[in-house]
Amino acid sequence: MNQYQDSLMALHKIFSLTNNKRWMSWIENNIVDWTEKKCVDHHLASFGGAGTLNNIYFCEDNEPIKKEIIPWINKYYSWVKDLSFKFALEPNRDFSKEEVFQMIPHKNGDLYKFLSSESEDKPYNIRKSQPLVGKKCGSCGFEGPSHTSIDYFVLGLLMPEFISEQSEKKQLNEAVEIIMTAKLKEFEPLKSKLLKDIMNSDLKITDKPESETCPNCGTKEVGKGYWLPNPERSEDWKAPEAFLK
Repeated sequence: MNQYQDSLMALHKIFSLTNNKRWMSWIENNIVDWTEKKCVDHHLASFGGAGTLNNIYFCEDNEPIKKEIIPWINKYYSWVKDLSFKFALEPNRDFSKEEVFQMIPHKNGDLYKFLSSESEDKPYNIRKSQPLVGKKCGSCGFEGPSHTSIDYFVLGLLMPEFISEQSEKKQLNEAVEIIMTAKLKEFEPLKSKLLKDIMNSDLKITDKPESETCPNCGTKEVGKGYWLPNPERSEDWKAPEAFLK
């Protein structure tokens, strides 16, 4: 098995576990095309706009998955799907962990080192880091993320390295089980640290990520907020532009 076929099998398992029969059948055909004819055309045709692999988002309403797994499966699927396209362009090539890592569209490598470091003396590039996302109320001044958005943020820090390792070993398919049970060993320690830092800042954490109203005052004058930690003190979270003045 090569990395391309491994990525296809991982996608097939995701669609099987989420009962997406249409795409499960589609990926089955991609696997047959590769194993029997060494053809990737059908898979490359899976990408584009609406109605393609790029337009799939897993949610509690239409997929038989637990609410707490939704950030995990969406993050993993998104990056494995992207890798399957890139592998299809060179299906006979073996990519190293470092090469796979560079293929994954993420920006938070330096930020991960900063947040996971015991001594917070490792600066990170604010302009190249993807912020934590949440709600910002124009009426009462509420600012803060939900537990779900914190999960997405933490997984965005951890998964690129994990996926790169699993792909080099041709174990993306096997790793789906880890994702579906939310068992990345670094996840809980890093999330606990972030929760502590965020609660020590001026931000508030909400349990209502999908609400269109402010979780504090109920007004609809609510938009998106974006935050990153102070490069000098991780428990101080502000809008990125606050540290660029």
